Amino acid sequence: MADQPRVRAVADACTAAYGRPRKLSLQSVLAIGYLHALSRPTHMTVTGMLRTLDQLSDSERRHLGVPAHLHVRHKHVWGGLRRLAQHIRDGLQLPGEHHHEPSEPCTTACQQAVALTEDDISTILVQASLPSTFPRTGAVDVDGTDIESHAVMHWRPDHSGWTCTDHELGGGHRTPTDRRPNPFFAGYEGHLATYVLPAGVKGEIPLLFAGLALRPGVQDRAGACVRLVGALTAFGPIHEVIYDRGYSTSKPEKLAAVLREMGVTATFDLHTSQRGIKAGPKPGTIWCDGTLYSTALPEALRNLEPPAITMTAEQKARIRDVFDARAPYAFVPHSKPVPGRHARRFKGPALAGHVRCPNWPKSMRLGPEIPTTNCVPGSDCGCGKTVSVPDTMNERDRQPLAWQSNAWAKSYNRRTRIEGCQRADPVPRPQRQPRLLPHARPHCHRTAPRPDPRREQRPPPAPLVPRPRQTRTLGRRTRRTRLRRTPAPLHQNPWTT
Repeated sequence: MADQPRVRAVADACTAAYGRPRKLSLQSVLAIGYLHALSRPTHMTVTGMLRTLDQLSDSERRHLGVPAHLHVRHKHVWGGLRRLAQHIRDGLQLPGEHHHEPSEPCTTACQQAVALTEDDISTILVQASLPSTFPRTGAVDVDGTDIESHAVMHWRPDHSGWTCTDHELGGGHRTPTDRRPNPFFAGYEGHLATYVLPAGVKGEIPLLFAGLALRPGVQDRAGACVRLVGALTAFGPIHEVIYDRGYSTSKPEKLAAVLREMGVTATFDLHTSQRGIKAGPKPGTIWCDGTLYSTALPEALRNLEPPAITMTAEQKARIRDVFDARAPYAFVPHSKPVPGRHARRFKGPALAGHVRCPNWPKSMRLGPEIPTTNCVPGSDCGCGKTVSVPDTMNERDRQPLAWQSNAWAKSYNRRTRIEGCQRADPVPRPQRQPRLLPHARPHCHRTAPRPDPRREQRPPPAPLVPRPRQTRTLGRRTRRTRLRRTPAPLHQNPWTT
């Protein structure tokens, strides 16, 4: 992993060009970190890295780049990690390679200089753990997970605000659970990405992370998603991204517009503030849950509630069939997206042959299996209109598939990969034996319990015999002597022995 060209270039760029060379190179520090993460991912500490290194033989240490005469200490690893963290936080400039004279133009063999941000470097380190044969599809799934800090926020004594020893963390919000009922936390949010198969493609790919972007608290979620998708384009083209309501509520100029300029389509869930009816670009058109419809859309199909999480699969399928009943009244794309045009044409449902409208006689000649609208003859309905919709109109809520339709649900359900990847246990834990209740135990377990051998080895407790009182307390009542566990022998006076 640490020998990959991108990781080696990052390590070389972080190494100082002047001064005394390091006893333990930065590439060796990365190699030790990768090895320790594979063996004990739940104990990512410098001490744990040193313990992993101590268990290796001389040939294995030499393979990691550790000098044979060097006794690796805490300061060697910690100094290298601090150097890497400082440069990753500030960004790097990878120099280019040119194989010609400065006056000659560059060729395809030349490598231009590349400026890497913190998200680019973290994604490079994550991509180094993936094998070269890993299928890097053009669709990714992005989600965030909370990372609590070791520090605790306190209110300042002068009531001027909050203070904390970790000056980079931020306040975050997460979904409350039974284990963590408090939805607020202090720390960071790790935005993770994983590859998913394109919609309609059957098969399976390994459940592995593909990129990482770290932000304090809940700050800059849209920027983290955009930077993460941009960092993944260096390893393959990306044409689709899936995210939840934590990102869809971002301002359109920060997320939706940037993804559109990158040529990436989005599939997402709508927040309650994004749902409802809005006016369309022309009379006779409306926006309903992010999709353009004609005003012929029945009132019973306008304000629909999505299926709840606690519903069964059959109940969700019945509700989504009701959402599919909106499809005949929706506008369909009349042209492909043209770069630089910043608008797209849509044609009405009557022109597409999906409904029969009395205001458009040609559509009335369709078969009786086509639904007929309730438009008043002579009214200005949008069933047969062709509209040009700017890209910036209702851009935050628009997506290729109608929200909560069966096609949308099949595409959005691919997001379960990122949820399962976050909850996957990296280290297999030993299974605990089930504890049988008294009423569920077999008959053989109802016998008298066996004596514990550890208790048999313990000496019996010594008898409590009161000690003789040498003096008398002045001004206080004396308590009565407690009862003795074992009575003293009759021939022995306890007060004189």
